[in-house]
Amino acid sequence: RARALASSPAFSDLARALRQDDGERATQAFDALFAVAQEEGRYDSLQLVGGNGELLLSSGRRRSIAPETLSALPVGQGDSGERSFSRLIVDAGGVRHVDVVVGLPRTDTVDPRAARFLILGAAAEDFLLPLLRGWPTASRSGETFLARRSGTNVDYLSETLRASVTLVPRRPLSSNEAAVAAVALEASRPGTARAMGHRGETVYAAFRPVAGTDWVLVAQQACDEARAPLRSLGYSVGAVTLLAVLVVGADRAAADEVRGE
Repeated sequence: RARALASSPAFSDLARALRQDDGERATQAFDALFAVAQEEGRYDSLQLVGGNGELLLSSGRRRSIAPETLSALPVGQGDSGERSFSRLIVDAGGVRHVDVVVGLPRTDTVDPRAARFLILGAAAEDFLLPLLRGWPTASRSGETFLARRSGTNVDYLSETLRASVTLVPRRPLSSNEAAVAAVALEASRPGTARAMGHRGETVYAAFRPVAGTDWVLVAQQACDEARAPLRSLGYSVGAVTLLAVLVVGADRAAADEVRGE
């Protein structure tokens, strides 16, 4: 979607305004580009950044570049269409969001302030959490969440984990309740595990790294709940088996009685 923005008529208008150093027209063109971005996806902000990391234009809810986003700017000013993701950001209002950084087509200018990146911001509550809320069936413990390593800790993006307005939900990597996340983060490919979950109960989990990011997607369900259908099936099989034994026994008893007569 970000690449589509860079090839849109609105971006062409913006590029012409920047070349002509027409600030008012550039602002209008950038606002129009943001409107296109909102139609393309659930973005709440759009920023234009120079090769030196300077914010040139901004539209939408956020008007400054988060440090987590600056660290995601590609080294060497990036290539046209190159994409990277910021870490999960929690702003002063407690809103969690992720920025997508896209390299713009190179120009002949050597000015470090020339536009080099588009940054699209999206609140997690608008696009990530709705995807994580789903579960195939009604479940007490089934959930899907994202996890990433942060030093000796695990950061979570989860509907069941809460934090203060300035912190991402976090657990020590060595703690028992982070065991599933630790296994998932240690693996470099999709896998499964049986370990302690962040709710403090043993779970079955399946996980997969998210390409292009340092996040891992994890789906888990408590072992007791996952085994419940098997227990019910076992009880049913046991009851049917007992009934069959009783019926066979009764038939044999009746047959023996007939032969005795």
